[in-house]
Amino acid sequence: MPCSEPVIAYGRGGALETVVDSGNNRTGLFFREQTVKSLLEAIERFRVTTFDTEKIKEHALKFDRDIYKSKMKNFIEKKISEYFH
Repeated sequence: MPCSEPVIAYGRGGALETVVDSGNNRTGLFFREQTVKSLLEAIERFRVTTFDTEKIKEHALKFDRDIYKSKMKNFIEKKISEYFH
């Protein structure tokens, strides 16, 4: 996604937090079962789905390392502040 390319991902775990499989902000597609049939179905849907590459890149930038570090730092500082006040 950082290269403005959509993805096909297994619809579990961390992918659920990073890949959007519906609406105007779609960044990829999920396959729901770890089977050849499920993956092939996702590939077929992928072939006929239109993706907005700018929206994909924009979405991926939300997970940039510097942004993650900043959010984590702010979260920790807030929790420390709440704990000591």
